[in-house]
Formats: sequence, structure tokens, C-alpha cells
Amino acid sequence: AAEARRAERERKEARRQAEAARKDVAELGASGLSARERKKFEAKKLAELRFAPTKAPKVPRKIHFSMMETYAKREAKRNQELEESDVVVAVKAKKRKSTRSKNPNRWDDIHKWNGGNFHKGILRLRDTGEG
Repeated sequence: AAEARRAERERKEARRQAEAARKDVAELGASGLSARERKKFEAKKLAELRFAPTKAPKVPRKIHFSMMETYAKREAKRNQELEESDVVVAVKAKKRKSTRSKNPNRWDDIHKWNGGNFHKGILRLRDTGEG
């Protein structure tokens, strides 16, 4: 039994060493990556260590609006070209509006969960019989 435990310990140690060697080789190989690929590799490494992912840099408002304007122009041009080419294009279905109110602080949405009713300024709760 002692020999089996020792052999198992040796196998685990060999696995750890092989994994460490694999990581060293990967890090050495990362030095030859392009900047974008290196960033992805480093982000993956940090994710393994359970660090929070880095946020994308904030785009200034002026640049963002010009990007959106350019995108809208491209989309309009694309749509115009599709119309002129007489190609049938599938149209996305519109989402149905939900029947619940959009305001989560409305009294009927808040009190509905417990089966109570609100009448003349008084909230009446049902006795569920629990407790």
C-alpha cells in the first residue's frame, strides 16, 4: 500500500512538472506573438488567476457619435444597394412589447408577488399559513 501511494505521489509530481513546463513554453512562445495576440494571451492568463478582466478604453463622446454616424451612413447605403438590386432580404421580426409595466417601482408590480391587494391606500396581505 505504501508503494502504491508513493507511485501515485510521483505521478502527480510528474504531472505538475509537465504542466509547469507547458506553461513556460507557452509564455516563451507568447513573446513572438503580435501585440493583439499577446494581449489576448495575457488576459487569458489573468483569467486563470481569477483577476477581473481589463475594461476597454472609454471612447470620447465626439468620436463615438462620429463612429455611429458613419455606421448609419454605411447601413443606409447598404439598404439602398439592396433595394436597387431587387434582392429579397429577410426582415427581423419586431419584439413584442411586454404587458408588465416598465417601471419596477409601481405598487401593482411590487405587491403582486405576495398575493396582497392594494385598495383605498391600504395594502391587504393574504395569510399563507406558513410560519
